[in-house]
Amino acid sequence: MSRTRLYWPMRALLRALFRVGRWHVEGLEHVPQEGPLIIASNHINLLDAPLVMASLPIGPITVLAKAEFQRWYSPAGWLLRTVDVIFVRREQLDRQALRAAIRVLEEGGRIGLAPEGTRSRTGALQRGREGVAYLALRTGAPVLPAAVWGHERFLKDLRRGRRPEYWVRFGPLVRLAPDPSKPRSAQLAEGTERIMRALAALLPPAYRGVYAEATPA
Repeated sequence: MSRTRLYWPMRALLRALFRVGRWHVEGLEHVPQEGPLIIASNHINLLDAPLVMASLPIGPITVLAKAEFQRWYSPAGWLLRTVDVIFVRREQLDRQALRAAIRVLEEGGRIGLAPEGTRSRTGALQRGREGVAYLALRTGAPVLPAAVWGHERFLKDLRRGRRPEYWVRFGPLVRLAPDPSKPRSAQLAEGTERIMRALAALLPPAYRGVYAEATPA
């Protein structure tokens, strides 16, 4: 069975898992049913990507994940291998991973990733990296901001006999267009800021971090 075919059974299992708690999903009207798409979510817990995947009415989705998950003893790696995944080496500019992601988008596929690049230890947004803006400018694919919160207490609540509660909120698409009058560095910086501000606006204030005062452009 191919990974694409495994996507739907895995999504069904995740949906059954998340129904254990009070699961709120908002903004599905912003999710396009066709065409290439970059799904950009905040990163506070290993359940971020599974929760977004289970909440979306579309698929399959190719996930960008850190190369450390390739290790045989990584539980998250086992889960990722049931779907299409591009492993990224974070200590350097991973051109191979970027080319693979561009190929998925140019073929009309969907990419899911965290623009912060690494998990937030505090739960609040960190500065976004420029990879998402690069992919959007390079391929013309729109960016779907996906804010998730509350799920970081999932296991703790279950252990304490409480029913977990968590939210997934999708926002309006962010579309970036190349501007020949500006240097690429400026376009990447401005595009990253737009994406992160749009993501921050979907989160409760306590989760907005360095974008606490940001509103969507």
